[in-house]
Amino acid sequence: MRASIFAAIFATAFAIELTPPIDPKITVSCSQQEWQPRLAGRRIVEERREGWHGEFSNVYFVQDLPFFHRIVRPGDMITSDFRPDRLTVRIDNKGSVVEVKCN
Repeated sequence: MRASIFAAIFATAFAIELTPPIDPKITVSCSQQEWQPRLAGRRIVEERREGWHGEFSNVYFVQDLPFFHRIVRPGDMITSDFRPDRLTVRIDNKGSVVEVKCN
């Protein structure tokens, strides 16, 4: 009896830990048509918007990307799993966006 109670508590705690946080930026689908115009030619910046001291017109902040995203730099290895809810942003050596895909 004690073992089954412990197992239930442990399983519940573990399941809660694996649940992604609830965030308004989380989307269940990805739209390449929506993100391509937003990101085309812009430079991806990993700094927080609040600490940025440069020009805002040609940058896009990582914090403003959807929850499920990945940034792929030249030479990066990536997994080949298909996730239709994930935004994949390819950048060049200078950090400028060269391709946007949903996968």
